[in-house]
Amino acid sequence: MSELSSRKVQKSAEQNPVVEESEAQKENQQKDDGNKEKQETSKVFFVELWESIFTPGTTPALIKATHGSFIILMLVFLCLIFVSKPAVRFHFINLLLITMAFYAVVVWFVRELELAKQQEALEASKRE
Repeated sequence: MSELSSRKVQKSAEQNPVVEESEAQKENQQKDDGNKEKQETSKVFFVELWESIFTPGTTPALIKATHGSFIILMLVFLCLIFVSKPAVRFHFINLLLITMAFYAVVVWFVRELELAKQQEALEASKRE
């Protein structure tokens, strides 16, 4: 019975090649929609990042960009440590350590800012 159904499917596909093409077109359309969503997301992120420059305080886009920048910088230093000559490697190790320390300080400072905002909001709600 399964042979009969597979033969019917083959005959219908041979008789109606438009069905196969439309399915392929739907798959391509879904892939294109996914790519467009990714492009839109990246466009939105860069627009938010640009606008955060003119906004006082920290914004989520600015925080994401800061984390991304530090992580990429640390990855670059790690790659340079493995690729460089031993005489130069010492300098890249020191630069990596300095970057890690500075990244830790920036993360700490951002958390302290958020805590200060929360405390300020609590005090304002207590006053009311």
